[in-house]
This record gives sequence, structure tokens and C-alpha cells, in this order.
Amino acid sequence: MPSATLLFCLLLTVLLYAVPTAVATPSSGSPPAAVKQDILPYNPHDLYPSSGVSLSTRWLSQPEERIMTLTFDDGPEERDLAIAALLKQYHAPATFFFLGHKVEARPEVVESLLSDNYEIGYHSYRHQRLSLFSQNRLSEDFRQGVAAFNGLGILVTWFRPPYGEFNREIVQTAKTQGMETILWTIDSRDWTGVGPVTLARDVIRRFHPGAILLFHSNQAVSLQALPTILEAAIQKGYRLVSLTEWRTMIQTAQRRMEAKNLKTPQPCTIQQVPEHPTLSECK
Repeated sequence: MPSATLLFCLLLTVLLYAVPTAVATPSSGSPPAAVKQDILPYNPHDLYPSSGVSLSTRWLSQPEERIMTLTFDDGPEERDLAIAALLKQYHAPATFFFLGHKVEARPEVVESLLSDNYEIGYHSYRHQRLSLFSQNRLSEDFRQGVAAFNGLGILVTWFRPPYGEFNREIVQTAKTQGMETILWTIDSRDWTGVGPVTLARDVIRRFHPGAILLFHSNQAVSLQALPTILEAAIQKGYRLVSLTEWRTMIQTAQRRMEAKNLKTPQPCTIQQVPEHPTLSECK
């Protein structure tokens, strides 16, 4: 009689070969796979995918480039008014990424933020996973969202995909509507049930030049933690800027890096060229 160990090994072998390994194979006509922005470390190319280059916040080496920008998703909410009032005390700009159907429901919140010169971005119409949409459905989402903003006379230039998921079609569709796709570098994780003290501590320890901080205006804990975060930013010598100014600073740093690399060209390799096409000089 075979031993118990031998029987177990035979059974395990049968199971391994009898049960096929699950392989994700997209069906014909399904949307291309999406890239998801996660908590650090992140891929610099995924931070600003509509830019076409690998933008790294590590380029920000000058004292005046010690910047960060605040972003708030999932509004408009009544809490956005309290967030804006707090930010005004610190003279801190921010960008609010709004959902189209909420814009239609709370236009007065949107107009109030606009009157205080806060930037408004688009965050889809109903916060669905756009990477699963067909092209027609994706276009309809943007059409509804743009219509909601146009009804208030707003021309939106920034877009953030729900869940940080994007693919080529999403980025291109946003571009056809005049929107640049942007993600984040620091996720506050305010949606996890964490308390304000812990949230503030975890955000502050991840500060870095060029940081884009992600909060959600439908989470009370973000407003509760914000004063501590703003005070820490001041103490650590950071300047809070709008996304538009952030882009200008990144582009300036990029040009400086390009000029530096042109003066001291590095040998090209097959690996370098596709990853950093604008940062290598090939002969």
C-alpha cells in the first residue's frame, strides 16, 4: 500500500495538471488594459499620461521648485465650501475634480469655488470604471460631463480618471475635449476609515517637491486633517501651487534637464531610449 505522503503527492500532481491556470485574455473588441495609479512608488510616466513624456517630480531641485499641489476628488459636496474657506486662510490654491451628475445637483457649490479662483477638473460623470467602457460609452460620459460644466459657463482643462485607471482611449478622449489627464503622487487614503491624526502623519511623512496630494471632499476626515497638513507644509518650506503652476514648474525643470543632458550626452542603450526619449542624445 502506498504511504500517505505518496498518495498526497499523487493527488497534488493530478490537481495541478487537471485545473487550468487562469489567464486574463481580453475578448474581441474589449477595451485595452488600463494602467492604475497606486500609492508610491509610482511610474513617472503614469503621473501625467497626456503629456507624452516621463515627467518626474525628482527634477525639481531648485529652492523655488519646492512646491506641492492639493487636489480634492468626488465633489461637489457642501464640505467643499468649508475646505475652500480653510484654504483661503492659508492662501492655498487647490484643484477640485468634480463628478458631472453632482455638478448638475449642486451648481451653487461649483460657482462659489470658481468665484474664489479655485481650479475645477472633471472626474467622470458618475465615477464608474471608464477603462471598461466601449468607445461610444466613453464618449457619452465626457459629453454629459462637458454639458454639465458648459451649463455653468465652465471650460474644464484637467481630467482625473476614477480609481486612477486609464488607457490610451481614455487619455485621447479627454484630449479631444481639451482636458489634460493628471493623477497623483500622495494618496491620503482618507477613504479607508483612518483618523485625522494618522492621516495627517502619513501624508506629511511622504511630502516631496512636486507632490500632488489626493483627498476626497466627501470624506470628513480630510477636512479635519487639513490644518495639520497645511501647517506642516509651511514649516517644511513648501509652497502650495495650482495644478497649472505645477505644470509650468515641471516643464521648466524638464527643459533644464534636457539642456544638461545635451551638454553631457550619455551613451544610448536600447533600454534608455523608449523610457526617456527626450532625455537622451543618440548619435
